[in-house]
Amino acid sequence: MKLLEPITPYNDESLESYLLRIAEENGYQGFRELGHILWCVLYENDNEAAGAFPKSLDQLNIYHTNTNSSFRVRAIQFIEELTVTGRLPLLNLSIMNNDTTFLKGLKSVSYQGVLIPRCFIKHDGIPICSDCLRESPYIRQYWQLVPYLACHIHQCEMLSKCPECDEVINYQLTESITYCCCGYDLRTYRALKSDPINVELSKLVTNAKADKNNDSILYQVDLSHRYGALLWFYLQHNDDTSNLQSSYVSFGRAISYFSDWPNDLYSTFEAMVNKAEITQVVAFNKMPFSDVFGSLLLDASKLPSRNVTHNFILRDITSYLINLVRTHAKSKHPNIADTLLTILEVAALLSTSHEQIYRLYETGHLIIAVRLKQFHRLSVNIPAFHLRHVIELRNSRIPISSDYSTYLPAW
Repeated sequence: MKLLEPITPYNDESLESYLLRIAEENGYQGFRELGHILWCVLYENDNEAAGAFPKSLDQLNIYHTNTNSSFRVRAIQFIEELTVTGRLPLLNLSIMNNDTTFLKGLKSVSYQGVLIPRCFIKHDGIPICSDCLRESPYIRQYWQLVPYLACHIHQCEMLSKCPECDEVINYQLTESITYCCCGYDLRTYRALKSDPINVELSKLVTNAKADKNNDSILYQVDLSHRYGALLWFYLQHNDDTSNLQSSYVSFGRAISYFSDWPNDLYSTFEAMVNKAEITQVVAFNKMPFSDVFGSLLLDASKLPSRNVTHNFILRDITSYLINLVRTHAKSKHPNIADTLLTILEVAALLSTSHEQIYRLYETGHLIIAVRLKQFHRLSVNIPAFHLRHVIELRNSRIPISSDYSTYLPAW
């Protein structure tokens, strides 16, 4: 059965925008009408896939499925074939669920091979650039990302509310790319000039070329690790992501922070060390590493990978700790380099797996600094290994550049 006349999507177009344009091209009154017809065709041919196919545009994308997304994928693959000629590239435009997590266990989604923190996907509204819509009436995928604060092409502010009725703009709910629900033509709006910092941030989010005088380290890594770095920075200044959708200040400050990398990070570490030495109440060889440095090391271990070739935050934290141990030689009195790491922290520092750390401990390559009860397995959250010993092991067995470095064979 052939129902649809295909059209070519733009390279940066969202799935929902593409389907709205297909509906219009084929004479349907929005996606609701087209979606109902597609659902009926699906039901006649594959009722399992039909059950996973929503009739509302704002729930269509694959990442919205909370459980198994295979039925949704199957439904979309079936619809891809319902064309007079060729096939629709719906899966290529879809945002997929992904098992990879960022720091603090935050979920990720993937779009054309790029990992994105799920919390970066806007859900309260999707701002638009009226200048872009005048040039080409479609929704750009990156408009849906929280850190995208200004149009990097026209260097203007994004329009988040209708100038006529003050309603939040969300094309997925109104099923209109160029008009508000009140009938206002969004293309007629004259956008305001944006703060250059927000324009620079949007360039980073879209993988646009940097200005010649911009040497930010963020331009030296791929998009997945840029998003990871921005999320890491945000969570250094906020307890969680509950206000992320409406918090833009933290992202703007990230530009100057990473442009001077790693100086601000090392200043933070120095302040932590000085505070620990002043407020010390137990010997450093009894003190958990996290009492001094908090969760900085663990947070940096999944941005989204622990591969130090790409994860520059973990790389430079590791460099700082190596230098810390070198400048605080072992002595009769324990010092800051003798703090205790958990298995999780050791795994992050050695860029390897928890299983590798257990093997290093069981074979005597890592010396445990606490006494365990008989037949008790060491918990991954118990501070048990001196920072100094871990760094010495790392320096003696430089691992290869991969997500999971192997220090010992699996036997």
